[in-house]
Amino acid sequence: MALVNSAYRGDSSKIGWTCESHLLDGTRVDLETMTGYLLDTNVTILKYVDDSSKINGCVYLEVKGDFLYLGMLTVSPWEQAKGIGRIVIRS
Repeated sequence: MALVNSAYRGDSSKIGWTCESHLLDGTRVDLETMTGYLLDTNVTILKYVDDSSKINGCVYLEVKGDFLYLGMLTVSPWEQAKGIGRIVIRS
């Protein structure tokens, strides 16, 4: 949650390119929503973890019939432009 919210909303998001804070207020994802994602058998959240075990990237994947929905592709604003998003997508 902290990673996604830091990348999409608030002052920290302005560091990176995924900033939505100029369009939307509030958090991008809350505990209830994230818990629902993690409990849903059709949803997978892949994460990118650096050498210090810090999560610096993630992506939401959901099976919808014959399709795979990809959303919430997130890279820490401080780690963007280092290829993390590409690594997560290739996973």
